[in-house]
Amino acid sequence: MLTALLAFAFVGCEEDSRFLDEVQVSQSYIAIPKEGGSVEITVKAKDKWEIAEYPEWLTITPASGEAGETKVTFSAEAVENANKATIYLTCGRAVQNLNVIQGIAESKVYTIAEILKFTDADKGKTVTVSGTISKITGPSYGEFYIKDEDGNELLIYNSQPSFDEFKPSVGDVVTVEGPFTIYNGTYELNKGSVITKIERSLIQLEEKEIEASSEGGEVSVPVTVKGEGLMVTINYDGDDTDWLTYTGSKDNSTIVFNCLSYEVKQGPRTAIVTLSTKNGDKKSEGQVKIIQYGITPKTITVAEALTKEKNTWLTVTGIVTGLNNKGFILTDKDGVAIQGYPNDTPTVKIGDEILLTGNYTVYNKVAEIEKPVIRTISTKNEVVYPKAKAVTEGLIKEFDGKAVNGAEYVELTGVPSGQYGDILIEGTDGYGISPYQALKSFNYPAGFEGKTVTIRGYLLQVYKSKTLRVNVVSIEEAK
Repeated sequence: MLTALLAFAFVGCEEDSRFLDEVQVSQSYIAIPKEGGSVEITVKAKDKWEIAEYPEWLTITPASGEAGETKVTFSAEAVENANKATIYLTCGRAVQNLNVIQGIAESKVYTIAEILKFTDADKGKTVTVSGTISKITGPSYGEFYIKDEDGNELLIYNSQPSFDEFKPSVGDVVTVEGPFTIYNGTYELNKGSVITKIERSLIQLEEKEIEASSEGGEVSVPVTVKGEGLMVTINYDGDDTDWLTYTGSKDNSTIVFNCLSYEVKQGPRTAIVTLSTKNGDKKSEGQVKIIQYGITPKTITVAEALTKEKNTWLTVTGIVTGLNNKGFILTDKDGVAIQGYPNDTPTVKIGDEILLTGNYTVYNKVAEIEKPVIRTISTKNEVVYPKAKAVTEGLIKEFDGKAVNGAEYVELTGVPSGQYGDILIEGTDGYGISPYQALKSFNYPAGFEGKTVTIRGYLLQVYKSKTLRVNVVSIEEAK
């Protein structure tokens, strides 16, 4: 751990406006009290502007204007419950979203600790909670975590307004209103959550993860600090320490580190840099991950990877099309599949396009990339599965007769039995499957007791016990 105090000053503004080329608004989130009242914002436009449509409960004065600066008032009468609206201010080709709520701020504000004590009976309940953003996991769809002073964390999923507009950062204190649910054991505010208030951190980081060159050298971290001074702390992930050191500041918006070279055939090394500052009684901190990869070979297809010798260090790319508790299936554009085997709960999701760097191996005829380095290219890509092949004894023997197996997309139907939901495959000489590594979200076999089910997934291996290893993609009641 390294701690250093920066003595230089950073300059910042009090509250940033929402910028488009043609129009600016002083705030894009407008909260009117439940008992009625008005909120004034400033519109700066380069051309004529207009708010053409808005609900009857809302009064906007004026609702249109000329180029220049205009004070606009949003008013509403008292309400018993709450009102919400997203309205659109147009100026030339630009469209500025404005989110208006009334009454929501009056609801009880729960602590994160209180929400973590909720049960299934509370699912669907609309709650308001405040906390500090601890990490942002899905900026493209408004997914982030908030925490309290005791370290309790809560997931916020699919929040509004959009991240592109609101630009929340780690360290910001937010108040969020939304529907509570428990998904796969995770407590969260689900789709439809709204950020009703945001108190900007004194530290604003433009990037949350920065890649350092494997050759070593300078690493620059852009940052805006509005407090007095800056404390820099480096926490190394693993036993490899002191490869990253703080060297100083380049200007009033950048701090600089130096890293050693890392030209190795193994997983990446990372360091979490925590930046802290204060202004009077207010304290803020932000974090940035600095990651340094080793040697990354030229990217090849999955089909090419399957022709390589064991223990080849390689990189493949494709779409994640299957998951289980220990690994995942990567499929390339030609439909050829291979297993990524991190030997831990995978962090990828179905539809992720990724780069996979690791050691190619074959274990019991199963082609795998062991303990891979995973770099996400994009998320939520459409996944189109091939026509599933029926599991017959002929297919099993053909598959088992190969020296190296890829992953064959198959389906079978039967009645689960036993602790793991084993299914005997009809028409075969005692072959069956035991999907014991299927994700908990399938609720299998408990949710299908006594039912005939159809299972689709990737056949990976045939054990001597005549048990098939399948990476399950779907489980549903047979039609």
